[in-house]
Amino acid sequence: MRDLIIYGASFLDCVKLVDAANRARPTWRIRGFLDDTLALQGKTLLGHRVLGGKERLAELAADPQADLFNNVRGGWQRCQLIAQRLREAGRDSVSLIHPAIDLAYVEHGPGCALSEGCVVAAMTRLGAYVTARVGCTISHDTTLEDYVLLGPGATIGSHVRIGARTLIGAGATVVTGITIGPGAIVAAGSLVSKDIEAGSHVAGVPARTVRSIGG
Repeated sequence: MRDLIIYGASFLDCVKLVDAANRARPTWRIRGFLDDTLALQGKTLLGHRVLGGKERLAELAADPQADLFNNVRGGWQRCQLIAQRLREAGRDSVSLIHPAIDLAYVEHGPGCALSEGCVVAAMTRLGAYVTARVGCTISHDTTLEDYVLLGPGATIGSHVRIGARTLIGAGATVVTGITIGPGAIVAAGSLVSKDIEAGSHVAGVPARTVRSIGG
């Protein structure tokens, strides 16, 4: 088993993902968290200590026996910032993928987080730092570019392309063949049946543009 250092201590479902992975095949011992929130430093969360913040990253990243996971997922800007810090330290994030998810004929980049109950069909491509919360379905021949985040229960149809830095809200559905431009936001519970321009914020059934903020 290798050590795992988790950068970001505000979303603790990652611990459950590591536990599930270890039950299927012993993989990681969680050494602890890094987090830049001063109030969290020194605390113990789910049995794992917050070791410090960004000032300790270079030291810990230098350990060849340790892997790192970017657990900062609330927004693509922060996730991208931590990814850049890892690269500057000469490392990249491992992916945490629930062991019940069948990834045969699926490509994925570094730093992905796929939670329990997700289904990912064949010929799907996931970019770097894609996040799929509990119970998402991604159908075949679909592409999710870097930093896409799917809220719990989102359903993505086949032959869909979702641009980088897009947020798909909880329970939203994107039907077959749709293209969503980079930086879009799809509100929770929406039904996307038409292409969405980059930077647009859409909501409703069917989804309509609420605001356009540019790509």
